[in-house]
Amino acid sequence: TVEVPEMGPATTLLEQGKLIFDFAYNRSWNTDYCQGGFAWSLTSQNYKNCVTNQLGILTANKLGRLLEAAGRGAEPCACKAAQPYTEIGARTAAWLAAAPMRNSSSSLYHNELYCSAHNVSAGRVTTCTGTNTPIWSYCQALPIGFDVELHRRTGDEKHLDDAFLISRAVQQYMTVPATWADGSGNVLMEFACGTDSVCGWFVPPLPSSCKCDNNAMIYKGIMARYLGYLHSYSSHTHPSEASRIRQFIEDNVNSVLANNRAEPGHDPGGFGLLWQGPVFGLVESNGGNVNQAVLDLLVAAAY
Repeated sequence: TVEVPEMGPATTLLEQGKLIFDFAYNRSWNTDYCQGGFAWSLTSQNYKNCVTNQLGILTANKLGRLLEAAGRGAEPCACKAAQPYTEIGARTAAWLAAAPMRNSSSSLYHNELYCSAHNVSAGRVTTCTGTNTPIWSYCQALPIGFDVELHRRTGDEKHLDDAFLISRAVQQYMTVPATWADGSGNVLMEFACGTDSVCGWFVPPLPSSCKCDNNAMIYKGIMARYLGYLHSYSSHTHPSEASRIRQFIEDNVNSVLANNRAEPGHDPGGFGLLWQGPVFGLVESNGGNVNQAVLDLLVAAAY
């Protein structure tokens, strides 16, 4: 937790967003490692990952759009070189596109960059690789978010095309088959959890000690949330793509309700980790994370 200066109770939400973004950009964006991008944290300036930068792109462009809507035009960030927010978003998007984090075959994003100075406190490293790092579902969710935001701002179809490309790739490469009483389909699977020897997701029962880890338990919910957002945004203009996304969301809901719900009276109750079932994925210490992911899915189905 860091204290952002000049933020008080009278500050508007838009001003709060600007202050937080300015602070993060000033302290985190650097070219010392991997030639650019937001660093993971103040103390890990040499560690760059997809989600930090995807959030940066999404936030910068949304701030630019909201400032324009408020009649404040291309208001500059109170940061390095005082670029307007949309320029910072474009700069970060260009860096992310050039960084070796996106798989050329699947179009999915790997989690992070490996720098030769990883965990080293000093030194300037410009060459990093992203191959063979995990592919998590939330790393695909946030690009859908910033693609939609960029389309809202620019009207350029290439952004929606990319969002649909990611959606199709997720359905092709990040799913497993599931069946229920009235049908079948493919549902989301966090394959990167398979690298956790405790989880052993192919061989039930899943040990109660499996963490997946704590963070990863909610990633599929984030993916579902942005798929719902894309469906809602594109349903009138791109009905075929939107229908495909809608069916995928409904398949996940059907599988969760049929295969992944704890028996009545089970403590802590709720849902398991694996949306295709069976419910051997309940982890009591992290039940909130697992259930939050399912709640995100159910909300996405209500879009």
